[in-house]
Amino acid sequence: MKEHIKPNKISFRVGTLEWLTFFGLPIALIANGLISGYFYLQNVDSFKASDILTVSIFTLSLGVITYILQLKRLKYKTFNLTKELDEFRELTRKILKENDWRIENDNQKFIVASSKGKMFSSDMIILRFKKKKIQWNLIQHPWSHNSGAALLNLNLKGKKILKKIKASA
Repeated sequence: MKEHIKPNKISFRVGTLEWLTFFGLPIALIANGLISGYFYLQNVDSFKASDILTVSIFTLSLGVITYILQLKRLKYKTFNLTKELDEFRELTRKILKENDWRIENDNQKFIVASSKGKMFSSDMIILRFKKKKIQWNLIQHPWSHNSGAALLNLNLKGKKILKKIKASA
């Protein structure tokens, strides 16, 4: 996961399994819209051409909108730190371990933790450390292979743990 953590957002390389998991449904919608558009162009004079065009435009638009939404979800949010950074790191580790989160990466720049659960509860938290600010992101774990959950972005368990972490800041 270390290579995916960039200064302003999480970044998945195009074509990787993580990218396909996170952007799978938007890409499928875009592909469906393009294929429908191809069939429209092949049958312009058909009596069903207007229906095909409607489906094409709708699915292509929906695919582009959901792709943009997923891109926005990869950007970090921030909160201010009132404690010393080392103290905050220790408290964060303690909170994560007490709540059965698995710390995947832990270094001076960031902590990545995940909570593997049922199909829709494989959350992943990334906390990047700055001097007096913490950048964070909460997404569906990219190795859960669940594009639907990545798009829905429920992350209920992750939201609860983030409240505790922010309260300790």
